[in-house]
Amino acid sequence: MVRDAQIDPITRQYVHLDFIRVMKGQRLKVEVPIVLEGESEGVKVGGFLDWVGRSLHVECPAEEIPQSFHVDISNLQLSQHLTAADIALPPSAKLADDPHKVIVTIAVPHVKAEEEEKAAEEAAAAATAEEVTEPEVIKRGKAVAEEGEEAE
Repeated sequence: MVRDAQIDPITRQYVHLDFIRVMKGQRLKVEVPIVLEGESEGVKVGGFLDWVGRSLHVECPAEEIPQSFHVDISNLQLSQHLTAADIALPPSAKLADDPHKVIVTIAVPHVKAEEEEKAAEEAAAAATAEEVTEPEVIKRGKAVAEEGEEAE
């Protein structure tokens, strides 16, 4: 079984591989990728998908290591999330990660139309307040004579 692989970033060829010997029935801790399926109801109404955890660490027999976990997210609504404990594991596998680890969350957009208008009004009010409270700038150098006076 491959433990580690080093790949050349330019040629994309293997530079080094580490193997381990595995006996039948031996339990291993492995990292298994998560594949999301479906489109969330929360995304359809304006939320956005935040995919936090892309893999799970599980402990299972060497001959029963899953290729990936397929997770259906079509029932997730706004502000709902999916944790590691919510993913169905094979009967022989045991979760090695924290069961409260968040895998996917459907986030609510923070700024709404009313809040945008309110923020724009506050910004305009702040801009006019800045104009009023600006200090007077004093110029350096000789003062220019006014029209009625003669320069010395």
